Amino acid sequence: MASVEEVDTLFSQIDNLRVEIRDKIARAHQVLHQREADLLSELQELENYYRGKSVSEQITQLCISKENLIATLKGNESQETLQQMLPPLEARKKILDSKLMTIKNGIRIVKFEWDLTLEAKLRKTGKIIVREIPDYKAKGIPLRESGKCIEKFSTRGGEFNSPESCAIHPQSNNIYVCDFGNNRVQVFSESLNYLFDFENKMVNPADICILGERVYITQSSVNILSVYSIEGRYILSVGRKGNGQLEFDWPTGLAVSSEKNIIYVCDVRNNRFQCLNMDFSFNSYILNVIAPLDIKLTPQSVITLKRGSPSISFYNYSHELIREIVTLGENNQLMKPLYFSLDVENNILIADVKTECVMVISNTGEMLHRFGNVKDGKRHFINPYAVAIDSKNRLIVLSHNPNQFIIAL
Repeated sequence: MASVEEVDTLFSQIDNLRVEIRDKIARAHQVLHQREADLLSELQELENYYRGKSVSEQITQLCISKENLIATLKGNESQETLQQMLPPLEARKKILDSKLMTIKNGIRIVKFEWDLTLEAKLRKTGKIIVREIPDYKAKGIPLRESGKCIEKFSTRGGEFNSPESCAIHPQSNNIYVCDFGNNRVQVFSESLNYLFDFENKMVNPADICILGERVYITQSSVNILSVYSIEGRYILSVGRKGNGQLEFDWPTGLAVSSEKNIIYVCDVRNNRFQCLNMDFSFNSYILNVIAPLDIKLTPQSVITLKRGSPSISFYNYSHELIREIVTLGENNQLMKPLYFSLDVENNILIADVKTECVMVISNTGEMLHRFGNVKDGKRHFINPYAVAIDSKNRLIVLSHNPNQFIIAL
């Protein structure tokens, strides 16, 4: 785990960069204001004066008034001279607007990369937790502990370094775990006995999805989507770093539709979902989604989780946004979600790292239940990262935790 000094140094660097970016934005605003100040008040008065008239009348009157304003604004300068000055001024304003937008986009990217860097330093160990999904109003369900976790790289089965996500094989109930820090996928029986690793060495497996006898895995840091057999044999990979078709920038969550024959991939830093056909050819995008983290499918909709200000979005299979849940849970308690799962009623179960609990939210945004936090009387989870539900209605929770063991009923 990172030392206090390392974390303090990182936060100091973040503060310095924030000041630098803030100064650049302030300078850009200052230049814009210098160019626009003389015209702004007059144009506002004209807008107020002509408000309520037809659009065509407003445009006509504003054009006439703008010409008159340009002619008189500088006093001694002629209308012709000012008209010659106006195009370069407007061109300069467009350039400044573009630079300002670039700076704002840069801030979002830098902040996201800071978050990833800090998480990489802080997350070291992990465990699997298995418990029955409770009645959503029940409290204090007993657990017992077993298993093992470590803080360093390991090739031994049952030892983890930053377990990222998991998937359950519907027939065998075997648990497939993306062991992010150990660069592998481990497979466990439903009783948490270690079975095997996948045969190929991979790099930072982030999310995993099982469909039939195939296993789909995103590898974030190398920008790859891979497919394996259910026994862990390598079949095929696609992807590289970029923002074009079949290119990714830090892919994370994924889902596979058997009905639509489409693979959905969260292309985090490209702010989009990329949709592939089952043969790994390009299909389409869902664009303008800021930092999408995870995705799940129902027969009617595509459900997505976004980072930053956490929100759940619902799309139809034509990729049209149906609705969003912006306030998640009671008093917006959901602070830092990473992965989520759906129960048989399509309620949303989310592991929240910051509040250290699992929250159950209806598909309308109502908080149904929360458990695992000290507020429940027992602190069952520390840094829960991902959740999954097996065919016996057990909830599997992955967490990064240097002190607890694997917990099971």
